[in-house]
Amino acid sequence: MIDKVVKKHPQVKVVATTLREVHSTNRHSWGAVAWIDGKTLTAPTADLEVLDRVEAGTALHPASSMVY
Repeated sequence: MIDKVVKKHPQVKVVATTLREVHSTNRHSWGAVAWIDGKTLTAPTADLEVLDRVEAGTALHPASSMVY
């Protein structure tokens, strides 16, 4: 996905997104990846027990996960 964004918008210097793998209803793995001026950075993956799925998509922000 990041390659497509950079190709379509070559002026972009930073692209970041979250990654989520759903193992079951209650077990997810979350992480993040960023592309900065051609260099790819990957945040450590966190294995989580999900207690409440309401608004789960906004719980991990790309910037905060990279800082973590």
